[in-house]
Amino acid sequence: MELPIPAWFKYRQGEAKPAGENTYEVTAPVIEPAYIRIRRADSGWQAEVADSADGPALLTSRPDLELERDAWHAGFELYRITKVT
Repeated sequence: MELPIPAWFKYRQGEAKPAGENTYEVTAPVIEPAYIRIRRADSGWQAEVADSADGPALLTSRPDLELERDAWHAGFELYRITKVT
């Protein structure tokens, strides 16, 4: 599946580079780099944002996101909440 990049991230000249399985390093000018990752949970998918690829999560989504695509969207939203605002 191709990473679904939100329009607001493109407008901020953001870049997302693979950083492991289901993990991307996201960078943008004047914003601290972060890592978004998703994982399979018991009841669906879950997204996280962290300061390093294997570091602890700063913020985590609910674990029942139905689609993998939904989890990536949630990951970008977590990144926006923790790093952009």
